[in-house]
Amino acid sequence: MRSKAICLRTITGPCRANDRPRLALQSLTVGCVTALFLLADLTATLRHPVKFGYHFDKEDFLMIYTSGQLAKRCRVSVRTVQYYDQQGLLHATRTSTNQRQYQEADLARLQQILAYQQLGFALKDIRQLLNNENDSAPLRTLINQQREKAASDRQRAQAQIDSLNFLEAQLADSQVTATSLKKSILYGQRQPGKLRQLRRTLLIWVILIEFLLWGLAALIWRGASTWWALLGILLTVLITIPMFSNYYHHVSYLCPHCQAEFTPAFRRWLWAAHTPNTRKLTCPHCQQKSYCIEEYRSR
Repeated sequence: MRSKAICLRTITGPCRANDRPRLALQSLTVGCVTALFLLADLTATLRHPVKFGYHFDKEDFLMIYTSGQLAKRCRVSVRTVQYYDQQGLLHATRTSTNQRQYQEADLARLQQILAYQQLGFALKDIRQLLNNENDSAPLRTLINQQREKAASDRQRAQAQIDSLNFLEAQLADSQVTATSLKKSILYGQRQPGKLRQLRRTLLIWVILIEFLLWGLAALIWRGASTWWALLGILLTVLITIPMFSNYYHHVSYLCPHCQAEFTPAFRRWLWAAHTPNTRKLTCPHCQQKSYCIEEYRSR
């Protein structure tokens, strides 16, 4: 079949079959120019956007909270939020219906207030810190003050724990009556650390004497002279007498019946039955024999 040449009419006139590559190049050039014009028009549109009658500001996208929503975010009560607002720590805006409204800055401020309050700062101190956020000197001062206060509270709490432990021990070791509870607590608060230190020192010396005696017994078992046994007994006596004498001169006893404080004779004290906190003695005031409460005393 005889092929027919397709002829395209252009602005230059009719085309021939051998002009197809040239026409394709011209079409590509026109397409590129058109694309460049469209790109330039789009760039101009982006630089100068068309306004449709409403302008969106940044403030239009900020979160707005009511008192209840703000309280829920910070896990506090609505009364707490209102109280901080009344104290001037939060600054709410009012709607036409007189309803409080808060923004993101108020949320961050409330979280900061709650953190300071958790550390024990007073409201006046928190107000000072919020008004001087760029100055760290007031915060450093308040940190030091609060640390000292917390250390003092910890010592007071430890003293209370010592008194409770003391009272519990006395109730377990003796029949402390209701009238003697107050005095027992006062005795428990008076220098409990020194009494523990005295008992600890006595225990250390007893352990050393035990090691000494067991060492001498081992020497005698291996055939050493009996003079080593006599030497061990002499050393034990020389150590034990001043040790118990020192302990005796640093303790006194509280009668659970008449609440009188007394110091027994050394021999009666030495051989009396005892527990870690009491000793079975006869009170010289009421003549009642019972487990009396041991306490530290000065010389």
